[in-house]
Amino acid sequence: MENLDGFKPAHHHLRYQGIIQGEMSEDVRDLKTISFEQINNYDNLHFPAEGSYFLKTWINQPKGNGYGIINDGNLVGYGFIRKAKDGFRIGPLFAPNQDIAEKLFWALCTHSQNQNVYLDVPDINQKGLALVESHQMQCIFECVRMYTSESPHLDWTNIFGVTSLGLG
Repeated sequence: MENLDGFKPAHHHLRYQGIIQGEMSEDVRDLKTISFEQINNYDNLHFPAEGSYFLKTWINQPKGNGYGIINDGNLVGYGFIRKAKDGFRIGPLFAPNQDIAEKLFWALCTHSQNQNVYLDVPDINQKGLALVESHQMQCIFECVRMYTSESPHLDWTNIFGVTSLGLG
């Protein structure tokens, strides 16, 4: 990939859509029952800057629902779904493995009201791509993540869906 006006391409994001009914697993918990401190600490592992004010606003927005999974008292994954103009958008979806991501994805999709669900997956997360492909979701959009300096050091294998491409 070439350098564009000081921006260096890092990787792509692929937007997938599909109608998914979803179901709730017994180990999935409503995000409102999990301490904000745990959510914020976990989120900081997947986002390169402190963003507690943004996160608090994001996970409490109207027409949205979030879920997490706690193992041994620790948050090990969470996701959020929100109503969009057309259907529902999932983001973020953070998990250490595909099994936890799948449980959260299914739980989030219980709110989709038989409408399209959208998930923006980093193309460098092969497990994330496997997740959407296992649900026969269709790729409808692609964009490039670019930086003007060094890319932040994030473990993209735990980022199954970014919070939002619309935030820059």
